[in-house]
Amino acid sequence: MTRRRWGLHLAVAMVAAGGTVSAQPAPEAARREGTVVRVDGDLLVVDLGRDSGLVEGERVPVLRPITVRHPITGQSLRDRFPLGTLQVYNVGGALSVLRRTEALLRPPAVGDRVVSPNAPEPTEPARPTSAVAMATAGATPRPARPTQQPATPPPIAATWEQAPAQSAAPGVDAEERAVLTVFLSTLGQRPADRVARWTAYLREHRESPWAERVRAELASLLHFAAEPPPRPAAPPAPTARGALATSLRLGDPARVALQVAGAPVLGGRISARRPGAERYVTVTLVRDGDGFVRGEVPQSLVTLEGFEYFVELDTEGGTAVSVVGTAESPRTVLVEPGPGDAPDPRGRTRIDLRADFADVGSRTIGSRYVAQRFVLVEGDFLQRLDSRVLYGYRVGFGVYSGEGLPLSQLAGDLAAQPSTVVYGYHELEFSPSGFVHVIARVQVGVHRGGLVGGAQARLRIGEERRTNLVLGGDVLTEVGQKAFFALNFQPHPAVPMLAQGEVFNQSIASGDPMFRVVAQVGWRATRWLTLAARGSYQLRNIQNGGFGAGLSTTFDW
Repeated sequence: MTRRRWGLHLAVAMVAAGGTVSAQPAPEAARREGTVVRVDGDLLVVDLGRDSGLVEGERVPVLRPITVRHPITGQSLRDRFPLGTLQVYNVGGALSVLRRTEALLRPPAVGDRVVSPNAPEPTEPARPTSAVAMATAGATPRPARPTQQPATPPPIAATWEQAPAQSAAPGVDAEERAVLTVFLSTLGQRPADRVARWTAYLREHRESPWAERVRAELASLLHFAAEPPPRPAAPPAPTARGALATSLRLGDPARVALQVAGAPVLGGRISARRPGAERYVTVTLVRDGDGFVRGEVPQSLVTLEGFEYFVELDTEGGTAVSVVGTAESPRTVLVEPGPGDAPDPRGRTRIDLRADFADVGSRTIGSRYVAQRFVLVEGDFLQRLDSRVLYGYRVGFGVYSGEGLPLSQLAGDLAAQPSTVVYGYHELEFSPSGFVHVIARVQVGVHRGGLVGGAQARLRIGEERRTNLVLGGDVLTEVGQKAFFALNFQPHPAVPMLAQGEVFNQSIASGDPMFRVVAQVGWRATRWLTLAARGSYQLRNIQNGGFGAGLSTTFDW
């Protein structure tokens, strides 16, 4: 028991029994209790060392000091109430570290008191040397000396229980005895319990001469009791410093070294994959010394395609915490050719050949057959440059051959008008960002009437070889104007698919736009060969529509 606490007991006894008492505390008493000198999250530093008897892993009580006023004298007294218990984390020579592992009545603070249950017994117990004094002003002091002394100071709780028995000393009237009895019973209790006892006292002693002081004390206690209990503290999450560089040279080891802080960890893992892959390859991180973990991404993933990764750590509670990236948003590492290495040409070239036949409502009108159809064949060669601005260059050709009439002339005697255009084009693909590309095309061709020209523009959202959306428009003399969108996706790596819609105003049917939908399913037979078939439906109005089909072949190397 501390000198301050023992002094508080003596002060209460003085008021209750009417005598003057002094005490000599035991020399070892200060080692039984300590003061919280620092709070860092859930860790608390207390000024108790090994000689206090603290044992790592045990639980010890923590108390909150509080100032109360004596209801008769009005003097301020230092008391305390329990907040809960803390776990001893580490014991040092002069300081120890405690850990909060459960919710406390109030958040811990510097100045809180901690009691060691294993402190050595004092060699010389505190011995009162005089009697207690009178509780009220003007009372005649009567010395009193106990006939027997306890071997050791009584426990804290026992002292509060014994104190009321002393309140019946001679010279203390009934009202004083009643208020002192309640006062002594509140010492060491939580604020809510003190409020309940003082409220009950005021209800039974409305005319007490000490009622105003009790109400003032009650108002002060209500402030403590009104504070909401703290939410259970979430376990601290570990944090990590260090990560892979954003770019590596081909052949360099992809090592990860992290310095961990904030909470102890049991281990962890690094998960990596190629861009666009569905599954990660996971490698266990190894603990290296105090607060460090290390690992390495497999060299099979360190290619010119680059790779994506994230890092997780396992806490002592069994929770996996992402500290670098996440599975949904991994970090990206670019892999560049080493000094003197020739660029890898694989995956930079593509040849695409495609042919479409579309019927737009060919039928017999009266005694004549009116053809409404077109055939479109195109082929192109793409070279991916992968520079910062210019992604690729494409050159290609096309042949368009169609027959048709405007809707207003179908009922007449005019025959279907044929139109054939052979053209070539050059195309540049720009990459203002890795996710958005702009494609511009210039077209030049020949028709029976001479040279023709045109242009096309497309906007692609998404990477070329993954899921992406294309929006575009095209105009070519003697062929027509077209606006379209296309969605490319891969439900399976070997099955690329396309869904496309377009509005096509053919020159041979000027003023009568055609609406067209296309669906294509492909099969990646090998790494360099993909075959695809497509179907379409074209519609000019409810009476003029038809189906179409097509094939395409793609070579990649």
